[in-house]
Amino acid sequence: NLDALSNLESVGGEFKLYLNSDLTDLSALAQLTSVGGKLLINQNGSLENLVGLSSLTTLGAGLYVGYNGALLNFDGLESLSSVGFIFVGVNNSLKSIDALGSLQSVGDYLLIKNNSSLEQLNGLSQIKTVGHYLQVSDNESLTDISGLSSLETVNSELTIENNGALC
Repeated sequence: NLDALSNLESVGGEFKLYLNSDLTDLSALAQLTSVGGKLLINQNGSLENLVGLSSLTTLGAGLYVGYNGALLNFDGLESLSSVGFIFVGVNNSLKSIDALGSLQSVGDYLLIKNNSSLEQLNGLSQIKTVGHYLQVSDNESLTDISGLSSLETVNSELTIENNGALC
């Protein structure tokens, strides 16, 4: 567990939670408010949600969430309002990103790819601007992209492809 980090309030650079196969709980990170670089949550096979990150408001570089087989939702990221980039990929149990509902802008890119259980993008409903590119691809259960309805500007490339259930 991460109990030894229970007083952690900020990380100036990157914060990596990587290859922790038995990690189930981020509650010890409840004091964390900012990460200056990217937050990488990768290959934590037992992690089901991100509830311990509920105080996190600032990510300097971005958010990378990938290859977390048990991750069901992004609950815990409700306070996040702005990020440099977001990568959400190969989280096969992920059903909801609704907790990202406070996000208003993505400075660089937004990539949602290969999340086989993800059905909708409602958590992106406040995003108006993506600085570089937005890609939603290979999410086989995705049926609804109305969460992108506030989107006004993508400065470079917008790709929505190979989402088999999208009608």
